[in-house]
Amino acid sequence: MPKDPTRSAVHPALIAAARRQHEAAQAAAGGLSDPAALSSPGAAFALPPPDSFAGHQILREIHRGGQGVVFQALQKSTNRKVAIKVMREGPFAGAADRARFEREVQVLGQLKHPNIVTIHDTGTAAGCHYFVMDYVSGPPLDVYMASGTRSIEETLRLFAKICEAINAAHLRGIIHRDLKPGNIRIHSDGEPHILDFGLAKVATAGPEAASMTATGQFVGSLPWASPEQAKGVSGEVDVRTDVYSLGVVLYQMLTGKFPYEVVGSMRDVIDRIVNADPVRPRSIRREIDDEVETIVLKCLQKERERRYQTAGELARDIERYVRHDPIEAKRDSTWYVFRKTVRRYRVALTIVALVLFSIGNTAVLFCWRYAEARTHLAVVGEERDRAMVEGEKARRIQAFLQSMFASIDPENVASPPPAGQQTGANADVTIRFVLDDAVRRVDEELGDLPEAAAAIYDTVGRTYHGLGLYPEAEAQLRKAIDLRRGLGPEHSDVAASLARLAFALHDKRELAAAEPLAREALAMRIRLLGESHADVAASLSQLAYLLLDEGRPHEAEPLVRRALALRRELLGDEHEDVAASLGILGYCLIGLGDYPAAEATLREAADMVARTQGADHPARASRLTHLIAALVAQGRRDEAEQYLVEAIGIRRRRLGDQHPALAWNLLCWARMRLERGDAAAAEAPCREALEIQRARRGPMHPDAADCLYTLGQVLAAQARHVEAEAVLRECLEVRGAALAAEDWLPPELGAGIALCLPHYLAGDEVTGGRPAQDCAGLEAILLIDHERTWGVRAAIEALAAVRAPGG
Repeated sequence: MPKDPTRSAVHPALIAAARRQHEAAQAAAGGLSDPAALSSPGAAFALPPPDSFAGHQILREIHRGGQGVVFQALQKSTNRKVAIKVMREGPFAGAADRARFEREVQVLGQLKHPNIVTIHDTGTAAGCHYFVMDYVSGPPLDVYMASGTRSIEETLRLFAKICEAINAAHLRGIIHRDLKPGNIRIHSDGEPHILDFGLAKVATAGPEAASMTATGQFVGSLPWASPEQAKGVSGEVDVRTDVYSLGVVLYQMLTGKFPYEVVGSMRDVIDRIVNADPVRPRSIRREIDDEVETIVLKCLQKERERRYQTAGELARDIERYVRHDPIEAKRDSTWYVFRKTVRRYRVALTIVALVLFSIGNTAVLFCWRYAEARTHLAVVGEERDRAMVEGEKARRIQAFLQSMFASIDPENVASPPPAGQQTGANADVTIRFVLDDAVRRVDEELGDLPEAAAAIYDTVGRTYHGLGLYPEAEAQLRKAIDLRRGLGPEHSDVAASLARLAFALHDKRELAAAEPLAREALAMRIRLLGESHADVAASLSQLAYLLLDEGRPHEAEPLVRRALALRRELLGDEHEDVAASLGILGYCLIGLGDYPAAEATLREAADMVARTQGADHPARASRLTHLIAALVAQGRRDEAEQYLVEAIGIRRRRLGDQHPALAWNLLCWARMRLERGDAAAAEAPCREALEIQRARRGPMHPDAADCLYTLGQVLAAQARHVEAEAVLRECLEVRGAALAAEDWLPPELGAGIALCLPHYLAGDEVTGGRPAQDCAGLEAILLIDHERTWGVRAAIEALAAVRAPGG
């Protein structure tokens, strides 16, 4: 390439590094991942003798690159094929090469993800450093994509898995910095695997790591580099750098081309990366629609702030597209969101409209037939029989309507439905409208048919509950109970509605109100159905779970063991209800302190859910959530974090971004990061959990207070004491209000708390962090062992700590 001294003088280190990428750029434009084109000149490397690596037999060379050589080998102890990466030695190996090789070992040792290669061993052989990792038998991503025609949706599903793997690395503070098709291989089962973390940047790395990527030095592969990489500004490299590279990879997967020319002089290529607008993907491939193009171009924004902020955000937007949800990249277009929502729910809205129309027609027809039958009943027996037939027809139509409404509940969906059908996982405005309108129609059209109206109220209540709309669920279930009690004091439908209302109150964290309803439902079912019935087993499990959340594991254990035995007797050893009881038993064993037994039971429950309902079912996320607690109790936090990330992913995909169950997992994630000393990483999930709880349960709910308490600790750990104090003051207000409302407190004490806490919150008279002395009687109350009292005590202590001098 002709030299240009004037240009080279501007950024000598950058141009020198970029020149080393020129050959890779030329190879990429002509056919991408050709290993020979990426080799360093003169980097001769002889094949080691077959017995060079203890326990392994070298089979063949797989890849030769600038850092070293990768060999395929046979692991003798397991007789499986592995890959061995050997660092090059000699005049071409420097301290930076060795540091990057060691960095890759360190990074891969931290990562445990099904779509990231796993490292198994490291060592030195014949003076060469090496490590052993998974062998991925499939081709590089670009070769795989070129081997056959793949639909847009198939391509996006594959790419979403790549994004999830990169996001898992980002959550560990690891930025890849060299994402390209050659570093992504597709296994024979179609699963992608991310390779080559030799250039990765670790957020927690020390000064020696920073010196490896000084400002002006180019790190990465130029054709896939982000603008900040191309400019050599290492301080601007963060997770959004990987998002840009992912955008280039996605562009190639969809079009087979780069978004701009990557051949020519180094200066020209860098200038295009930094300044050139990408060619619109739709101009290359007509099947690409406006939404997919928007996703791609958002990744390729030159300004980092305008890209997806994480690989997880990118993956979730792709999943929204595949589900036919509105994508976040176009959320600011009201007309788009309306059009997309109507298109996605076209089938559902049509069905619901027909259902509601049928309700009205059925009610009219039923009433007319019933009145006609009564008129002729005393005279003509034939008319009586006809009325019975019409009544049976009405009941069957009612059952059909119930099944249509119940299909919205995401807990009833065992696997994602085909494209074009609703998942029911997001309680958006369309579904709310459908349910609210159904309630209004029931009042108007079935008011004189209480049995039918009660069935609809019960089904709508269950649907609200499944969407995490607990106050709405409670209101409809109470209507159903009021109507069904008219059937008589002892009826199976009354028991069913009592159990469902107890479940809704349980999820609202109104445990004291839920327990008597659950006990009444259990007793009624035993009287009506006998001891050996599936509904009795369900009530036993429900009551046990409720007692566990009240901190009473010794009372819960005999109930859940009885339920488990009954379900195995009635349903067999392999059933989703058996898995549910196993999950509750595992939770119980945690409360009893038997953590190894809890772990084994919860693993069995999670595996059974995967077999009977699918690995991506929300019930499996529930089992994993309890398994996380068992692992943390045994000090196995790294393993627990892996399962927590998986549970968060399941709940986001299946329940949406606004479900209280997701908020609980996010709060656990924030607490884990805080305990590891990474308060900055804990803040975002904690704030997201808080917003979900405020939106779904209300700002004065105890679960919102739990989020506020953790957020206060997160801010205090970052020395942001003014913000921490404001958050903890709000936490104390919420927890104090909950304590004052407890029915076990005498009214005068509850009133005293309500008066005392605002006085304390003012903070002027409080000294020494001992506010309890400023209010007569409060100290004694706070010594009572109760969930509400220790919550207030903890908030007071945390607030005193951030107020303390130097705190």
